[in-house]
Parts: sequence; structure tokens; C-alpha cells
Amino acid sequence: MRVLQIFGEPLSNGGQEAFIMNMYRNIDRDKVQFDFFTPYYCDNEKLKNEINELGGEVYVGNGKFDGEGNKKDFINGLKKFMFTHKYEVVHIHSGSIFALSFGAKISKKYGAKKIIVHSHCTGNNNFKYKIMKIISAPIFLNNVTDYCACSKLAAEWKFPKSIIEKKKFKIIKNGIELERFQFHKEIRDKYRKDLNIEKDFVICHIGRFTEQKNHEFLIQIFEKIKSKCNRSKLLLIGDGPNREHIKKMVEKMKISDSVIFLEIRRDVNNILQAADAFAFPSKFEGLGIVAIEAQATGLQTICSENIPEEANQTELFHKLNLSDGIDTWANKILDLKEILNREKYSNKLKIAGYDAKNSARSLEKIYLKGI
Repeated sequence: MRVLQIFGEPLSNGGQEAFIMNMYRNIDRDKVQFDFFTPYYCDNEKLKNEINELGGEVYVGNGKFDGEGNKKDFINGLKKFMFTHKYEVVHIHSGSIFALSFGAKISKKYGAKKIIVHSHCTGNNNFKYKIMKIISAPIFLNNVTDYCACSKLAAEWKFPKSIIEKKKFKIIKNGIELERFQFHKEIRDKYRKDLNIEKDFVICHIGRFTEQKNHEFLIQIFEKIKSKCNRSKLLLIGDGPNREHIKKMVEKMKISDSVIFLEIRRDVNNILQAADAFAFPSKFEGLGIVAIEAQATGLQTICSENIPEEANQTELFHKLNLSDGIDTWANKILDLKEILNREKYSNKLKIAGYDAKNSARSLEKIYLKGI
């Protein structure tokens, strides 16, 4: 069976791509193969090459993406592709209700029998969102066969009320390849030496430089931590439209020597092991898979109230309100005790069901059921 993975955004380095690639690596590829389509573009050559190596194809529509998606290019690109490529099973991923609902409608029109929509995130509760949710409800109900989400909150955010009330959705845990996140002191020591942070208290953050991730608040927290603990460093891993703005903010606050911008990395599993705390003050998240990854390495994980409770899997998880303010966040991070036995937490996440192999099996059952 070839399953078409449809993305409502470009194929890049986001959480949706990370999730589906974890599934692709661990699913039984003798039974199920993936192809990928975006109406926009793919700017991640390593991702494209790995998909090809695993037996899949990447198709792009070359539409214009303005940050939220171009509705006309999405519709026309998907229609054109589905007219010439036939798939019985499609799996649609997007942060946009529009892309999920109209993607389902177009897929059904062009012959797909099993149409899965997957909610990976929440968002801003603004007027535009409320109108789109009303418009999308009947489209979902008339075209979708399976509803998946990374958390109950993510499901509630995207799907019709009747689907939620009747529990006609399935939570697919964002499983990770836990063996990669198993803590090893040798890895920690090597990376701390390579990054020149051997004697520092190190806070890490992973995420795109967007409004959602709340980097401005994080920088203010770190400035306060730095004033109380001079030997502190902040590692920022990611890219995005707000990156240069945050760099200028760091320069203006005169803490550039303590903030390390690492851009996109394929070794975040090792960098997390080098850190002492993980800070995640997002304004909204569907799950926040990096909070799961941080806990798997035995890292103290401090999150905002906007991180769904499904991410709370160990005693390392701590939640604060953004309204608690900078001082409270800084003091909480500084007060956290060092974890002496970080090796055990990978297994704790496995017991909690966050092994990619388990998640891939759950997804495989959905693909194969009734086909």
C-alpha cells in the first residue's frame, strides 16, 4: 500500500515532518510505503534524500507560501496532483483547519477511500479561526474517514464538536526513537567540551523562531538568570522569520556572549544531553514533542500552561503560567536540582508509550483497516 502524506505547509524542518519521519522509519515498509506531497516546496534536502532512500517519493506543487499558506495555490496544487496520481489512502497534516478540511474534500473527489486528517497543534483563538472552524465542520463530516491528533487539546482545536463528543478520534502519541535520546555521560561531556560550556549552567530551547515559541519572553528569563548566575548559557536551536529580531534583542541586552544560536541540527538528541534544563514557554502547542525528547534525556523541563498535559510524563516536567512573570520563571529554573540518574528516563518514556515503534504500529492499523 502506498499512502500519500499531504502537507498543508512546505516540507521543511517542523514537528509534523519529524513525527511522520519517525513513523516512516519504524513502520513495516513491506506493508506500507509513503509518498509525500506539498502544494508549496521542499527546502530540506536531507529529508528528501532520506524519503527516497526509504522508498518514497517527494512531490511539490511550487505554490507561494506566505507564512500561513496560500489557499488558492493549495487547492489548485492538490487538485492538479490528485488528478494525475491515484491513492486509496491519504494522510493530511497541517496547522491549518482550511488545509485539513479542503484537503479531505479534494482527496475524496479524486478517489481516495480512506482520508485521515491529523491535528498536530492548537493556535490563536481569533475571529478568523472561529469562522474557519464553523465552515470546516460539515466538510470534515462529509469527507473524512479517520481523525487523528497528538493530544486531546489538538483534537478539540481542529475537529467538529460531534467528533469530540462521540470520541470518534484517535490519539496517536508522537513517539520518538528513544534509543537516540538515551542519556550517556560520554556524549554529554563531549558536547559540552565542543560547545565550550563545560563549566556553565546550560538552558536549552528547540523551536522555530516564530511568535508561537515566545522567544522574547525566554530571552528576558535568561537575562534574569544570567544576573543571578553569571556562568549561564542559553542554547537556541532552530530557524525561522524572527531569528534576526531575537539576535538583535540579545545584542541590545548585551548577553551575546552567553546565547548560542545553533540553527537547525540533526543531533538535538545529543545537545539535550549536554544541557541542564529545557525551557519551553510557548504561547500554544498541540503537544510539544521536544518536551518529550527533553524528558527522555533526563532533562529538567519547564513549560508554559499552554503545553498539553499529555507531555507531562515524568517528575521532570514542570508547568508555569506565562502570567507568573520573568522572576518566577527564572527562580524556578535556577532552583531545579540536578538529576543524578538521567539514564533511566528513556525507559520511563517507553513505558508511557512514547516509543516510535508503538506509534508506528498504531498508525499502520489505521492505514490497513478496511482496505
